Amino acid sequence: MSENNKSSAPTKAKTTVKETASTTVEKKSKLYCYCGPTIKNKVCKGLVFKDEIPEPFKTFFGEHPVVKSLLVEAEELHNAMNSIKRREGSYYATYKKIKEGDY
Repeated sequence: MSENNKSSAPTKAKTTVKETASTTVEKKSKLYCYCGPTIKNKVCKGLVFKDEIPEPFKTFFGEHPVVKSLLVEAEELHNAMNSIKRREGSYYATYKKIKEGDY
């Protein structure tokens, strides 16, 4: 009887390890950051969204695609901010346009 217990215990442990490994894989969250100038009563510079853009921001960005173009994924944020800081490139041109109220 003790032989049966020994052979079944390792099998159970292996199954548990396999189940644990398969359940730890999760979907990575996406982060979005608005790197444009603050638009009073609408959106603030540096505002961060995780996974989805909630209402009323979704509606506002839908109505103003120029403003939405400065809503960048976290991976692109460094490039966008450098462009704005150096005052060159498409991100800066868009930033300047919004800052002047043309959106």
